Amino acid sequence: MGEVEPMNIDGADQKKKPLKRKRVEPCLYTLSSEEKQAKIKAFRDEINSLVRFCKDVLLESRGALLDSVEKVGNSSSLNSVIACLMEESVLPLSKLVDEIFEKVKGRTGDVDGVSKASVKSAVLIIGQRLCYGVTTADADILEDDAECALWCWETRDLKLMPKLVHASLKVRRTCRKKIQERIMAVSVSNVMRSYNSSRQRMLSRNARSTNLYEFNELLWSISAMIKALEKSENHPNYPQELMKASEKLSKVLHEADIRLLMENMSQKNGAEMAEKEAKREEKLLIKQMEKNKREMEKERKKMDRVLQKEKLQSEKELKRLHDEAEKEERRRQKEENDMQKQLKRQQEDAEKDQRRREKEEAEMRKQLALQKQASLMERFLKRNKTDSTSK
Repeated sequence: MGEVEPMNIDGADQKKKPLKRKRVEPCLYTLSSEEKQAKIKAFRDEINSLVRFCKDVLLESRGALLDSVEKVGNSSSLNSVIACLMEESVLPLSKLVDEIFEKVKGRTGDVDGVSKASVKSAVLIIGQRLCYGVTTADADILEDDAECALWCWETRDLKLMPKLVHASLKVRRTCRKKIQERIMAVSVSNVMRSYNSSRQRMLSRNARSTNLYEFNELLWSISAMIKALEKSENHPNYPQELMKASEKLSKVLHEADIRLLMENMSQKNGAEMAEKEAKREEKLLIKQMEKNKREMEKERKKMDRVLQKEKLQSEKELKRLHDEAEKEERRRQKEENDMQKQLKRQQEDAEKDQRRREKEEAEMRKQLALQKQASLMERFLKRNKTDSTSK
């Protein structure tokens, strides 16, 4: 799971310059018993105020987070829905599982596909329950519901949440971290001193997983003002512990500063989100313009291809018609030539027949002339013979 990176807003993440070691003012050593009790009461009142502030922040944001369930869409994974329903819940694990199961069951309508066991497993995998207040050593991390503990469920990977709530979640997590640092700086150390080593390692892992490693360093050195003030002035380490507690207290933000930090971070996040939205819209507009340009270019190329295809078809049709015309012309010329040849041949045949007939007629005239001549000769001879006989 990806770790949630702290937001670099208003210099919140800049490394603080090491504070010079200051001597504790003599007045701190000479507090009367009443003054010490008054300071202890003031610190406890501050803790109660911080607890109320943290609860108000959680209560104020819980409705928006539940509304974000509708934004993940029905096609989103079950883990995304569970993450939205789990984020910043203060309920113990058992009650949280029951609540999520009822909402998921009503959302999906698939009772067989979703069970309490599967919901519980998903909650433990994608989420973790963190303590931002004060708790006891024997408290059950998953089931304890003490108000002063300020339990809060957080999603390990913000990618499961809608992008629109990422910035606000980071702001509230930073705010809870600052509240926790302030509470731990003024809390009663007698409660925290009873933590065993396994509890310390578990909280250390949780702290690192949510960028609260600074709190883990503070956890076992919380000789805060209450502890120092409760000690007797005759204690050998009284001045040193009082000075150490004072220095720690001076390094953490007051409630007013935390509220101001949260307000500034929210405003800056709003401005950044507006700027990102403007850039996103500009980017979308540029993409749309580029898309339109590509579509126009695509349409132009398509029209060019259509025109080129029509031109090729027209040229092909013209060539076909031209070839057919040439073919028809050749056929016509061939027919004319054949006709001329046939006419010439017929004419030659007619002339030949004419010459043959003329020749035959000449032969017949010649024969007739010969026959006529022979007949005349025969009649002449016959007449001569008759004449000679008669004499």
